[in-house]
Amino acid sequence: MPKRKPTKPDQKSASKPDSKTVSKPDSKSAPKPNPKSASKPAPKSASKPVRETRITFTYPSLHEAVSEAVSAEIAPPRFEEDGSNGTSNNSFSSNVMGKFTCTNRKCSNARWSSKKVTIVIRGYPGNGYDALVYNQRCRGCNGLGTFALNKDSYVERVAYRLKRWAGIQMEPPPYTKKATPPHRDDLCEGCKQGVCKQGNGGGSFEF
Repeated sequence: MPKRKPTKPDQKSASKPDSKTVSKPDSKSAPKPNPKSASKPAPKSASKPVRETRITFTYPSLHEAVSEAVSAEIAPPRFEEDGSNGTSNNSFSSNVMGKFTCTNRKCSNARWSSKKVTIVIRGYPGNGYDALVYNQRCRGCNGLGTFALNKDSYVERVAYRLKRWAGIQMEPPPYTKKATPPHRDDLCEGCKQGVCKQGNGGGSFEF
């Protein structure tokens, strides 16, 4: 009886893993990264300058310098944080110096300086005081300016006035009048409130 040859597994029919169960990425359906759509950091938006809205400015941070300037001659003064609620018993209008900046980017008049910035110094019972510095408007767009005060002029004016109110007889600090552009009443908030000595063609100056 002839021997049977052992059967060899059919390589073609050999069991292969079911292609349905093998997870392979589909090269056709797999999304390709789009270099144009790659996430980019959002551009930084340029910060817009805040429009100035203040008509007056106060400087309680300079009270210490004022106190030091009068300490040798009068009792320590007190800065009135909210003087508008009290009744002042003294008031004097003068001028300080400073620089203004226009925050309107469309305006051609970026900045200007002034030696005729209105300041009203007010005295209160018990050696109290405050000082209001009045804003100015831009001649280019009529917007209110952002103000950078000349601190020395402020301290000098306020200290001198407090000493005078305390009865100290003294000569005013030296002041040299220089030729400057005409004062614009329509751009001066002090003029509009009727407290600027430069207004209405006055042009006088006192410490």
